[in-house]
Amino acid sequence: MAAHTKYMEKELKKNVKNVDLLRDRMNRTFLFRQKECQDGAMTVNAILETYPAFQYPVVPAALLELLKRNGM
Repeated sequence: MAAHTKYMEKELKKNVKNVDLLRDRMNRTFLFRQKECQDGAMTVNAILETYPAFQYPVVPAALLELLKRNGM
């Protein structure tokens, strides 16, 4: 999991981001992120710090879905 998040951080620092690869990494980490939220282990701020790709238009629907599923 750490490799995926590290890759996303590196990719987001680039001027031209590979949106398809970012989307793929977000899809790969979805179940892990979902479990963290369900367990109450992460706040919204912690999610945004850990997965900065949520702050970009690459995955806004995924963020909304995650928040809806967890009643946030």
